[in-house]
Amino acid sequence: MGNQNIQDKGQALTLSDIKPKLRFSKKILIAVGFVVLVIILSVSYYIFSSRLNPAPTSIQTASKPSQIPINETANWKTYKNTEHNYSIKYPVDKLVRVICPEEQLILIPRNTETQEEIEFETCDRDSRYSIEVTTDLIKSSHYKPTLEMMKYKEPNPNEYLKEKIIIGSKTPATKYSFVKSEKEDSPRPQWSVEIFAENKDKVYNFYLSNKNLEDIFNQILSTFEFTDYYSLEEIKEDKWTTYRDKEHGFELKVPSSFKKDTKSETLLYSGINILNLYNGETEHKPVKSNYLKANYLSINLYPNIDTYRLVDNPGGFVFYFNTNSRKWFHDKTNDTSNFTPKKTSNPIESYTYKTGDINCTDEHLLIPHPSYTYIIDIINSFCLDDNGNHLRGYYNLTSDQVLSTFKFLPASPSASQGGDKNETSDTSGWKTYTNEELGFSFSYPSFLTLTSSRNINYSGVLLSPPNFEFFPISLDYYDNPQNLSIKHFKAELQKNNDAGEPIGIVTEEEGQPINLSGNIVAYYNPGTYCVAVCGRYTWQYKSKIFVLTGPGYLKEYESEIPLGTKEGIKILSQIFNTFKFKE
Repeated sequence: MGNQNIQDKGQALTLSDIKPKLRFSKKILIAVGFVVLVIILSVSYYIFSSRLNPAPTSIQTASKPSQIPINETANWKTYKNTEHNYSIKYPVDKLVRVICPEEQLILIPRNTETQEEIEFETCDRDSRYSIEVTTDLIKSSHYKPTLEMMKYKEPNPNEYLKEKIIIGSKTPATKYSFVKSEKEDSPRPQWSVEIFAENKDKVYNFYLSNKNLEDIFNQILSTFEFTDYYSLEEIKEDKWTTYRDKEHGFELKVPSSFKKDTKSETLLYSGINILNLYNGETEHKPVKSNYLKANYLSINLYPNIDTYRLVDNPGGFVFYFNTNSRKWFHDKTNDTSNFTPKKTSNPIESYTYKTGDINCTDEHLLIPHPSYTYIIDIINSFCLDDNGNHLRGYYNLTSDQVLSTFKFLPASPSASQGGDKNETSDTSGWKTYTNEELGFSFSYPSFLTLTSSRNINYSGVLLSPPNFEFFPISLDYYDNPQNLSIKHFKAELQKNNDAGEPIGIVTEEEGQPINLSGNIVAYYNPGTYCVAVCGRYTWQYKSKIFVLTGPGYLKEYESEIPLGTKEGIKILSQIFNTFKFKE
């Protein structure tokens, strides 16, 4: 209305008419400007802080399965060298192995070949193959000058590069990458790699001459491992050769590289040379030794343990084995000492003795038969060459390895009776006991009386001498409805053994294994002294645990056949060997 009134009056608007209105509008503008400024400042702060601390964004993406690295070498073929104690893998789909006499691992690229290996009578050549693995002695005339040259010569990128690397899981090595110079006139390839790794007295050389195989070569190196010798698992997998002597009742395994040698005609103390083996070769006869092989293994049997003597070098110690105390003594003084054979920790009763000189060593492994009638002497012999190194092909065979494969078998009468088939202890006139219910039978001497026995835990039979002046031989059988192993069965009995009575069960860990019949294996423990018990056999058959316990004796009694002595142990062994079982 104000404007209308002014216009109606016909008066022009003057500055004074609009000043109040302008003052009012200026206040509004100032207020609006302030608000705008605040908004601008707020937006600027928000943008600036967002850049400093960006908020996580939620983006919907398709989930991908996690990538699991694949071991490309897992299915590669393994090359194992037992002479130089190493193993390494290679891909048979890309490489072919070339086999030649006196060579180790040689690999060439696979082209049109369909076979994994190619064998030649010789690998003579002017240059080397694509990939080679060789071994030499650190002291050799070839290896040392090569490294000395590289050690003192400054690396030249145009000739060779030197670097320290790790091959396998943890083996340090030195890598040399060679480039052939333009002026060089030799069959050496234009490019090559040589890697040297040392272990004990040997140096291992890995060679590559084909640059296209460099990635595969590096993968091959990653699989390299040192191995001392075949593991026990490999022995169980029948990678060793089994030698079984049924006549004398034992068997053992040896590395497959050991070959048969000629037998010895005569041995002292009526000894029988069962088997001679050798391993490895040498290019020349060592000056200080008559040995031409890296290893000799001789297996001898002495049918009368009482007359056997272990002889050291001529003029040295002579030892004999006392079957009652189960100890070795000096033959002249009847004393024992730190020099006598030492008992092993193996469940098979056995003893070791080492003799020899600075160049040659004989390691004896002495194993008495459980009947203590005869003894087996296994001799591992080896010599060093003129430089103090093992001969080519040396195999580090240990007593523990031999014992892990050794077992006694049911012996023939000639073995269990010391070689004389006409002895009065022949089992041909013995009585036979048969248990139809349990399906077994055995024979026993006619002068022993058989009676039934029963205990809260077991039942069985007793074989008693006249007038019971000696502890009887006993056969006990325990119910084992759950078919527990002998070890676990004994452990269960001990849990419920409130009276604390001794449990006469020999477990797999407490006794030496002996084949009884078919697949039945018994575990034998000879005991300590023949005062209460002389020997125990324990085995598992169907749902029973059997324990055959030998005769003890009381020292105040005398008898023509003292069952607690060696004769009694022999009878126990013969009874054990007569057991038969129904299939």
